[in-house]
Amino acid sequence: MVKYLIVHLNGLLIDISKSYEGIVKLQWMALRQSNAKFSVSLEDYAKIEMRVRPLVVGNGKSFWLKFWKHVLVELGVHPVPSVINGLLEKFRVFFANSSVLYPDAIDFLKRAEILGFKIVLAESGGGELVDRVIDKFGLSDYFFKVVMVPDLVRGEPAFFDFVVEDLGFKDDDVCVLCSRVDKDWGAAGLFNRVLVTRKFFERVNKCVQGVPARNLLQVFDLINKSSDSSSNNFYSNFVDELNS
Repeated sequence: MVKYLIVHLNGLLIDISKSYEGIVKLQWMALRQSNAKFSVSLEDYAKIEMRVRPLVVGNGKSFWLKFWKHVLVELGVHPVPSVINGLLEKFRVFFANSSVLYPDAIDFLKRAEILGFKIVLAESGGGELVDRVIDKFGLSDYFFKVVMVPDLVRGEPAFFDFVVEDLGFKDDDVCVLCSRVDKDWGAAGLFNRVLVTRKFFERVNKCVQGVPARNLLQVFDLINKSSDSSSNNFYSNFVDELNS
């Protein structure tokens, strides 16, 4: 029986679409504020960004570390770790500050509490930034636990293994709420999981079979309808019902 819902911020609780719309400017602002010597104009930086982005593969923190390394090389600056990390931190702050909560986020968190579910926030990267985002949106009272996973991202199965083992949960007690087929959906495959569709990720999520949760509030209905299922991956059991 599901008791704990594992969630994340960006893309599930927090709408990052506006941040991505202006992401080049956010990068440029981070560059300018991290070091006065980086006096490149926004127009020139946009050209650098267009050259660099195709060179970088990966996701999460690893992507951005590689990205900023290439940017510094383009600017003729030696990419030492301290400078790269400073840029990454500035950028993440600007990114977080330009994001907003999804309209269903607070209602979901309140309803989870009423229904007796405990919400676990699982994130990789810097705990300081996560704390800042939690404070900005007033979310601290809604989380049973906040787990920072060292050196892993949500696209790795070991990420969710770490969270469940760290808290001492039983596998069947957990349901992972996912926002991306190409990231957390596959990695959470050993646990109960629900894909919550967001318009921003519809291109990467179009390959999922069946109909996932259309918003956060529908998650509760799906869990309730699957409570009699013996399968630990109950998503497949309610696809037909949603389509009917």
